[in-house]
Amino acid sequence: RIVMETFIDNGIYPIIKHMPGHGRVEVDPHLTLPYVDTPYETLAAEDFIPFKELSDAPLAMNCHVVFRSLDEELPVSLSQKVHKEIIRGELDYRGLVISDDLAMGALTDPLSERSAKALDAGADIVMYCSGVLSEMESVIKTLPNATPEAVERWVKAKERVTGTGSSTIINLKEIEEKFRGFFKIG
Repeated sequence: RIVMETFIDNGIYPIIKHMPGHGRVEVDPHLTLPYVDTPYETLAAEDFIPFKELSDAPLAMNCHVVFRSLDEELPVSLSQKVHKEIIRGELDYRGLVISDDLAMGALTDPLSERSAKALDAGADIVMYCSGVLSEMESVIKTLPNATPEAVERWVKAKERVTGTGSSTIINLKEIEEKFRGFFKIG
């Protein structure tokens, strides 16, 4: 709590992660999909506690982990059930949910489908960090406009951290101009 509030007081956006827990993972989700067989009761009594305590955080990140007691088949990042019942339900999280990096090896769906699946599951925005411009451009082409709920969550996060609210998430033209000399764009 102290770290989160200190970040906010200094204009830094804290992101609590990885919801609803990552401590029981035994493999690296950058490389492969982790499976956790811990019973729900244990997760609720132990792993969920920090997220319940910080449920008012402006930003949170989900994870690429299959918690078999929460959803037997899908990782949290692609699970409507976990987003609805656990993240938005039991944890009562109302802030902006960011997907974990969709470029990670834990996900094997075609790249063209990952963003839609993550957004459909309950993420407000998706993150794709391969560093490969052509891949990032292909992901951008698949993205819909942000939902009104996602925009509202962003505005609330921005108001809390900066004291000013705006529905502007990013201005791609402005970013493109600013970084034109650093990257080969267009």
